[in-house]
Amino acid sequence: MRIIGGQYKGLRIPMPSSGTIRPTTDRSRESLFNILVHSIDLSEMSVLDLFGGSGAMSIEFASRGVKHVDCVELNSRVCKSLRELLKQHHINEVDIVQKDVLKFIQNRGQSYDIIFADPPYQLNVVSQMPDLILKSDCLKDGGMFILEHEKNIQFPQEILHDQRVYGQSVFSFFTK
Repeated sequence: MRIIGGQYKGLRIPMPSSGTIRPTTDRSRESLFNILVHSIDLSEMSVLDLFGGSGAMSIEFASRGVKHVDCVELNSRVCKSLRELLKQHHINEVDIVQKDVLKFIQNRGQSYDIIFADPPYQLNVVSQMPDLILKSDCLKDGGMFILEHEKNIQFPQEILHDQRVYGQSVFSFFTK
C-alpha cells in the first residue's frame, strides 16, 4: 500500500501483522481525495481518523496539507508500528491515539472539521456511527463525517449528504 498524492506521495505503508486490518484500497482513496480536494480547502482542516488501522488515511490527509490529524486505533502493536513510521518519515501532522473509538468519541473535548471512519465491517455499531458522530461534540458545525461501509447498509436520506460506491465499499457523507 502507498500514499497516492500530495507531499508524501509514493510513501509505502507496511501492513501491520495484526490480520484484522482491511485497508481502504488505493483506488478508493484516490477517488475520495479527488472529491475532497475539488470541494474544500484541506489546508485549514483538522481531521479525526477513527479505526485508523494502517494509518494510510491519516497520512493521506497529512499529505494533502491538513493542519492536524488524530488517528484513533485500539490495537497496541498497530499503534506502535504506525508511530515508528511517522517518526521515521518526519510526519508531524498525525498523532496516534490508542483508545477504543466509542470511548474516544464520548470523552473528547476537541471538535474536528472532518471525521473519517472505516470501522471493521463486522462491528455491530457501523449503522449507528452517523448518529453517534452527528450528536457528539466531535464534529464541528458544518463539518463533514465520511463513513466507509459495506453496500448492504443504508441510511435515511434526510441525514445522508452524498454517497459513492467503489466495488464492495461505500463512502457515505454526512454534514452537521
